Amino acid sequence: VAVLPVFIFNISKAPSYILPIFPVLIIWLSKGLLVIEGGAIKVLNLTISGKVERFRQWMLVSTAIVILFSYSSFLPLWKDMSSEDSRYFAASQKFLLKDTGEWLKYNTQKDAIAMTRWVGNTGFYADRACLGLVDGEISEVVKYAKKHDVSYIVIDSASVPHRRPKLAPLLNPSNYDGLRPVYVNEKYWIRVIIYEVL
Repeated sequence: VAVLPVFIFNISKAPSYILPIFPVLIIWLSKGLLVIEGGAIKVLNLTISGKVERFRQWMLVSTAIVILFSYSSFLPLWKDMSSEDSRYFAASQKFLLKDTGEWLKYNTQKDAIAMTRWVGNTGFYADRACLGLVDGEISEVVKYAKKHDVSYIVIDSASVPHRRPKLAPLLNPSNYDGLRPVYVNEKYWIRVIIYEVL
């Protein structure tokens, strides 16, 4: 029941988010089947001492159902994960998050603070303190960055046009008042620009 929406409405665009819960769901299903079996045995007044073989048959049916459910549940996810779209998505995320973070790690001071839309992901790879990319006019964002000792601002075309539209001009790297582009890269239709806060 918990995973039906994933398949019915085809919302498994990022299967890696859903995949980790499957072992838990399979354990719950197995436990539920055992409870149902126990209830059925009590209702039918079957004693284990006299009906060991029948009880074992029930266990085999439960095991088969769990295996079949597990296998059929993984098929759509495996198909999605092995698709060209999924590989493209994974590569684009690596470029956007890991490559950007690693550039910050190897090209900035250890105590540098970066401002990015992808705080947790970029910060993990950058091994730098990160703040969330605030919304507002460019001048307001620069002022906020200086107030919070931010050294670098990461702008990307995957999030800025929709989530931070006032910062969209920064997608065209140029010197802005208080900002200087130090990194520009584009792959998978995603552009990443890192600005140094002056």
